[in-house]
Amino acid sequence: MAVDISSITFGVEIQCIVERILSKDEKNYVSDKTIEDRVYMLDLGFHNLVKKLLDGAGIPTYMTIDEINSHDATRYHKWFVDYDKTIEIRHDTILPRYKYPVALISPLYNIGNFFSAFIAIWDVLHVLTTNNSKLWVNTSTALHVHIGNGDQGFEFEPALAIAQLVTGFESQIGKAIHPRYLARAQSGAYCLPPSKLSSFCDASGPRERVALLRAKAHDIPSLVGLMNPPRQEEHEEQRQDGPSTETLPSNNSARSSAYNFLGLDPSVRIENVDPKPTVEFRQHHGTTEPSEILNWVRLLLQIVFFAHTADQETLDAVLGKADGSLVDFMRAIGCSEAHVEYYSTKTWPDSNEERPELDAIAEEEEQEVLGEDLDVV
Repeated sequence: MAVDISSITFGVEIQCIVERILSKDEKNYVSDKTIEDRVYMLDLGFHNLVKKLLDGAGIPTYMTIDEINSHDATRYHKWFVDYDKTIEIRHDTILPRYKYPVALISPLYNIGNFFSAFIAIWDVLHVLTTNNSKLWVNTSTALHVHIGNGDQGFEFEPALAIAQLVTGFESQIGKAIHPRYLARAQSGAYCLPPSKLSSFCDASGPRERVALLRAKAHDIPSLVGLMNPPRQEEHEEQRQDGPSTETLPSNNSARSSAYNFLGLDPSVRIENVDPKPTVEFRQHHGTTEPSEILNWVRLLLQIVFFAHTADQETLDAVLGKADGSLVDFMRAIGCSEAHVEYYSTKTWPDSNEERPELDAIAEEEEQEVLGEDLDVV
């Protein structure tokens, strides 16, 4: 399985909430508007503001899908500032503060330029937090990471190895993620790990799920079908034989799974989804903390690197240790000791003393049935 992996690329999608204190002119402009009009006008203004701040700092951006498509040759070379309606926020009715949900989607970076990419990511976050703004995340935000081979997909063997590693070590990898986010994501069925997918319902444990992958995945389409099975959509139809239940292809197949392999199959075309020939790792909690982003991306790249370079005997030996810890897994796939130490000492600040804002925000948003805040920069 040893190959030249110098062409491996990655990109990140940072979902967050920009909170900004409005200027006097901005406040006067919207003060007499209804809440609905105010939200619409401020969202439009904030979208332009975020783009303007990044462009002004020398960070080139796109703002719309149409703009990306019209520059297809360079579509992976700029940041994309996107409005993300999946992020749950409670708009304050009291000005001058305002919150705006944004997804910051990076260009493609090469694995050989990892630290240059990290500096670029840090620059984006720094620009937004030094311009009279705060960045928030809550349990409705996430950090998504795409890893691929430029504009090509992975070959079947390394793709299968990636799937075996993330399936066999599901619980260990989950230890790198905020437990409150992980619980909400899995219970809400928008970030299901392999153990909760319908395709693995007959497999009782990680070894059995890996065995099922090996037995049933023979090519990219069959692997994609296992890692991203279609969700059941019920349709009530006026028929003589009563209602029917059909299995339909849907972008929920990608959005409901912790790992999105759909982009590897060129025959898959889903409405309203721009396919990328990558594996998308969707399960990390939202964060604007550079060290968290750095270490999570490093872990995923190491998984992909190991999947491409390990021979079958080595892969089998690692998969045979599925009862170990996250630290054991990281060492087995070749992570550095400094990287291992980061996760071995990682703690989640949940107490009110460490994060006093969590309690107040959670109380407010609990009544709105929204996400709990995890972090603020």
